[in-house]
Amino acid sequence: MKSGAAALVAACAVAFAAAPAGAATTLLGPTPYTSAGDSPFAGLTFDYFHLEDFQDGLLNTPGLSAPRGAVFTGPPGSISDSVEFTPNGSSWFSGSGATGLEFVFDAGVLGALPTHAGLVWTDGRGTITFEAFDLNGVSLGVVTGDHADTSQTGETGEDRFYGVIHAAGISRILIKNQSGGIEADHVQYGRQTLTAAVPEPTTWAMMILGFGAAGALLRRRRAAPVAAPVAEAVA
Repeated sequence: MKSGAAALVAACAVAFAAAPAGAATTLLGPTPYTSAGDSPFAGLTFDYFHLEDFQDGLLNTPGLSAPRGAVFTGPPGSISDSVEFTPNGSSWFSGSGATGLEFVFDAGVLGALPTHAGLVWTDGRGTITFEAFDLNGVSLGVVTGDHADTSQTGETGEDRFYGVIHAAGISRILIKNQSGGIEADHVQYGRQTLTAAVPEPTTWAMMILGFGAAGALLRRRRAAPVAAPVAEAVA
């Protein structure tokens, strides 16, 4: 293939390779949640998936940390509010709902950041705000809820799931409420294998036009008349 056609094909290949992946974000919730079966992630297939329910009194699932808060354990009827609502049920608690609870994911431990992450807000006061962040710490969006009741004695009727799906990876999630303390439970996160990105329509158009132009150039060159050889002069 001659240089002109080769350049066109090369340009098309570069355009295809440079096509943006365009990882979309899906924010989830707030949705009622009384058990792990209520999770929108239930039944999905993951490369890895972890659910931290704090029932052993620890935060110890792989690749998860929280800069604020602590495990809070108490029987039903106490101010402890866990999803399980069993004797000595446990959740993650902070006395400052306005500062909120933050959960951070460690790609070094997990192998790669999760593509799916969420938690269950179980208690607090005022409007609830959930926010997630990408691998660069940029916000992926905010979800709000107004389902907090006025009780702090461990009921599960107000428990709601908040979550996010982002194929390029989630570095941390944050949940707050306006006043009082805050509790969360069933922190869950997993990663699905990414499928190859589908080129955008403009990229397909560039490729088609480029290959068409390359083909036309080759056809013109093949159709060009060939000059007849000139006989050598006889000395």
